[in-house]
Amino acid sequence: MKKRSIIMISLVLALILLYSKQRGFLLTRTTDLDREAMDGIRIKDSIDSSFFTENFSAYIDPECNDMFYFKDANIRSYGLSFDKDKGAQMTIGFNELSNEILYLSKYKELPKKSLGNNIGNRGLVLGDRLEKVIEVYGKNYYTYGSKEDGPRGIGYIDRKNKLKLLFLHDDQNIVYFYSLEDLGN
Repeated sequence: MKKRSIIMISLVLALILLYSKQRGFLLTRTTDLDREAMDGIRIKDSIDSSFFTENFSAYIDPECNDMFYFKDANIRSYGLSFDKDKGAQMTIGFNELSNEILYLSKYKELPKKSLGNNIGNRGLVLGDRLEKVIEVYGKNYYTYGSKEDGPRGIGYIDRKNKLKLLFLHDDQNIVYFYSLEDLGN
């Protein structure tokens, strides 16, 4: 009986720990992200496509490549630098073997005088308020982080298409980071 109690307490503590890191990730209802794109790029597109080559290859910044750690050794990243006045940085994670894009993000360093820069394909820009994100994507989101332990945000899950969308925001609920990620094959 004592052994069973210890196992149950351990299980409950493990669930609490999991839940506290990304509040509700496992319980979040699905959101359709099938058409989600950033600047015309979608998850599973190829970095060899003519669209990517024509529109983005000139912005690849060699100093920003492979800065991000991915759990799969075959995943590399490109950092893209655009007009410095706009302040946006973009990261594209891709499978080095297939050249399929598996991760997209845009980041806006704060504070900046002018906020802007399109994110997603639903009319949002970096610098929008969190309330607008919720208005556009809906209330089926999980919360990420807390004021005490670093970045805070909200995330959306598309279980059917295996996609995760994350928006990070500052203390004034201004969105400064957007990422779209493939959750697996």
